[in-house]
Amino acid sequence: MLALAGLAGGVSVAHIADGWKGVWRNAMTLVVVGAVMGSVQWALAVIGLWTIATFSAGLAGIGVGVMLTRRRSTLTPLPSPSEGEGSKELALSLAACAILVVLAIVVLVVPSVYAALGHVVIHVDFPQAQTATGHVTPAGPGRTISLLNHTGAILATASLLAFGVYSAAGRYAPNARSAGARILSTMLRKLAEPTAGIVTMVSMATMMSHAGMTDVLAGGLASSVGAAFPLVSPLIGALGAFMTGSNTNSNVVFVMLQMRTADLLRLSVPLILASQTTGAAVGPVISPAKVVVGCSSTEQTGREGIVMRAMLPYILAILMLIGAVTFAVAR
Repeated sequence: MLALAGLAGGVSVAHIADGWKGVWRNAMTLVVVGAVMGSVQWALAVIGLWTIATFSAGLAGIGVGVMLTRRRSTLTPLPSPSEGEGSKELALSLAACAILVVLAIVVLVVPSVYAALGHVVIHVDFPQAQTATGHVTPAGPGRTISLLNHTGAILATASLLAFGVYSAAGRYAPNARSAGARILSTMLRKLAEPTAGIVTMVSMATMMSHAGMTDVLAGGLASSVGAAFPLVSPLIGALGAFMTGSNTNSNVVFVMLQMRTADLLRLSVPLILASQTTGAAVGPVISPAKVVVGCSSTEQTGREGIVMRAMLPYILAILMLIGAVTFAVAR
């Protein structure tokens, strides 16, 4: 689903740049880059490396795009450093990416490493909860979180190792300790807002589920939309992303609703969740939060409404495509 949305996104960009002429002129590039990115993401997810699937697909797309551009370009090349210096700089620039990929593979694929790091967990048992309307959430354990082989732990470790590599290369000279303190301070400051948003979103979704609200909404959707629900599923994901500006937050808010509705309609839950997260991946393109950031970064402040109106037809077309594919597969 994400590969299909990515390919449709490439077609949209080509059309925005030069209409259908631009699409046909770049059709082969769109197909090749889209196929490579989609294949890499799918393959890594299937073998269990979903942590780096999207990240690696993006790198693969950049690599293929660079190769295709070099073959087709008629522009005068820019002056470049000597071959040895250029290779060294490129290797150093990619060090953080390489560290993350290698670390994720070692932790997630090597059974002995994964098992050794899986002993430190957070595990809490919760009592039964019952609302005044009679909805019961039975007693039982919450989600078990393995701290040392968790995605966050892998990212944190990769960041520390990358900092060590760049420090050794003199990138933080003359005072690496001061640079580290500045990086940590900036990170904590930037984490505050998204952390508050994610915590409140998760809390809201959990309260809705425990209070029976998710069941009520799912029942309403199932009865009102019925067999056409697969067509609506990506729109729900996109709506969540439009509201929150985030794929993650959209999934936090609406995944339980989508799952419950799929259960009631006897639809494939993985298929509906794929539709949800694909819609949530597309939705941020027209989210006010993302459009404001994009416009401010490109000195287009005040033109947010124009940008959103221009992008809306493309996003709706992609969502309709995802909905149609979901509907066809669900039948």
